[in-house]
Amino acid sequence: MDTERLIMLVHEQECLWNLNSENYHSRDLQRKAWKEIASEMKCTGDDLKKKWRGLRDIFRREFKKSTSHKSGGAAKVYTSKWPFYKLMFFLKDIMTPRTLEGSVPEPEFEATDINEADVEHDDDDNISTEQSPPTTPTTSQTLLPQIHQSPQSSSSSSKRLFKSPPKKKNRRQNEAAN
Repeated sequence: MDTERLIMLVHEQECLWNLNSENYHSRDLQRKAWKEIASEMKCTGDDLKKKWRGLRDIFRREFKKSTSHKSGGAAKVYTSKWPFYKLMFFLKDIMTPRTLEGSVPEPEFEATDINEADVEHDDDDNISTEQSPPTTPTTSQTLLPQIHQSPQSSSSSSKRLFKSPPKKKNRRQNEAAN
């Protein structure tokens, strides 16, 4: 399969690659375009579509490498060595990077938001806030009951507080003994 020819034929059919084209979402026009390319290339449409998807994905990776910059000023600009990169450069306008947003909102608090009225000064010129956050009990304090040690158990600190269930072997022996 002649890859350069496939790239040129797909480039001529904007409905196959240009997201901004009016005909991009027309499945009938896309099928017709792939049939024309298939008859010209003497291949099946499915094989050509697979080949095109692979080429487009490689171009996307190479383009991303060339546009992303590493931190630091001494980073070299990446130049692709892939032989079809320049032929497929017509896709650059539709390869826009996605802006990703996290699910955690950015904090809206800034250091300049503190008013002088919200801050009180101690005698030692230390700055403290008027209200300190309330202390909340930890999960272990609220969910687990307090364990009080009896005077007998305080001497043996290595004694187990909770027993684990007996193993199957011990259960069978206990059942056989009963």
